[in-house]
Amino acid sequence: TDTTTLKPAATSTTSSVWLTIAKDSAAFTVCGTRTVRYGAGSTWVEKSVCGSGQCTSTFFGKDPAAGVAKVCQLLQGTGTLLWRGVSLAGAEFGEGSLPGTYGSNYIYPSADSATYYKNKGMYLVRLPFRWERLQPTLNQVFDANELSRLSGFSTPCRRLARRCCLFRTTMRATTATCSGRARCPTARTPISGGAWPPSSRAIPASSSGCCTS
Repeated sequence: TDTTTLKPAATSTTSSVWLTIAKDSAAFTVCGTRTVRYGAGSTWVEKSVCGSGQCTSTFFGKDPAAGVAKVCQLLQGTGTLLWRGVSLAGAEFGEGSLPGTYGSNYIYPSADSATYYKNKGMYLVRLPFRWERLQPTLNQVFDANELSRLSGFSTPCRRLARRCCLFRTTMRATTATCSGRARCPTARTPISGGAWPPSSRAIPASSSGCCTS
């Protein structure tokens, strides 16, 4: 027999994580005693449920939103939301026109956008880019203009955000043809002076991204 009491869900915070487990009028089952809410939008009622239940106003004791399609959601956890992030597309654009023209085929986010997203509560930034533009010739130095564009965003981003993930979208060693070789050399270039995070660390072509604090 279910002897638990109902309580309003108006105090549920945005840090609570809810998983939809049933649509209106459907049955559901939970393992152990769990908190389930019934409603829609910002109007819910909560109930502690052990085992099976029904996504109905009869089961929950009231209709929190009459005339509106409702669902049942299972509480997954509460607490402080540690990570919020954004993926900024643009630097990886123009695959069919490499290296392409900056500002036409591809762009980088501005340094000011790092502050903008930080103020929006974003503490994780993913920046995809194309390795062919950064290192046009295998095992040679980086293109100075491209490195300046990349570090022009990643440097203030790392100062403001917790993590700045530089994601290299080229999933192969290089676009160059390795004629007569059993294996293409690895595109690995050491960086110094803090131009690339982290400083003085080589970036292997086999890695898909470099995530730095």
